[in-house]
Amino acid sequence: MGGQAIVLAVIAWLDRVIRADSGGFGGAALGWGQHEARGYEYLLAWFGPEVTEPVRPHVAAKRYLCATEADYFAKLSRDSVLSLSLQGGPLSAQEVAAFDALPGSAEAVRLRRFDEQAKVTNLKTRSIQHFLPYVAACMLPR
Repeated sequence: MGGQAIVLAVIAWLDRVIRADSGGFGGAALGWGQHEARGYEYLLAWFGPEVTEPVRPHVAAKRYLCATEADYFAKLSRDSVLSLSLQGGPLSAQEVAAFDALPGSAEAVRLRRFDEQAKVTNLKTRSIQHFLPYVAACMLPR
């Protein structure tokens, strides 16, 4: 996956979560067990698989990282810890093997890492205008 597409996947995903936290249509507002599916479905109208596919296994990627990296759990936000318990906890060894075999699992893990890093309060980032060319490059033709 190109750098532009993964950055856009992160931005699109976080937009869904931010809107949910402010009474919109994503994250907790969608229900802990459905937010990645609804986010994926929403993004399908605007973007191709290079952007949308890493979103689909978003929960599985968190469960995978908790199962495969001893220190990952400590990096989770409070809400992610709560949702992890509701989503089945870390993957089993058999589930880890199945996740590893999924096409695009590496991109899903990459998106998950960005998602956790983006939850840093008051983190200085580039303006949204910086990313608009990524949006244009990745949008489906209309």
